[in-house]
Amino acid sequence: MSKLRAADFGEYDVKPEADQTGFRVSWDIANGSKNPIDLDAQGATIGGTTESLFAENGSRLKGGRLAPAETGTFTSEYALPKADGLDIVFTMTRMDENMNILAEDPHWTGSIK
Repeated sequence: MSKLRAADFGEYDVKPEADQTGFRVSWDIANGSKNPIDLDAQGATIGGTTESLFAENGSRLKGGRLAPAETGTFTSEYALPKADGLDIVFTMTRMDENMNILAEDPHWTGSIK
């Protein structure tokens, strides 16, 4: 996870507020299941929540779901209140087309660099 810089944002992008840290997550993921998966950032390890951002420069956006048998590298941009620190928790929720949760959500943690 890397901090977003002012140069990463274009004129019409959604930018973090002054009291937020903007960051980008780079994903290398393959969906080997028969169902789409949903990807999202939860919040800081101490609590709080993230907000979605958009920074066009350097972005490789992919929708919020990865289709069965699809593989790719893509990015997601978020903002987190500076008071929540730089340690982030990510959760991957696996749902079917009817929005039924398929299994317990795996969690990953990382730090914004």
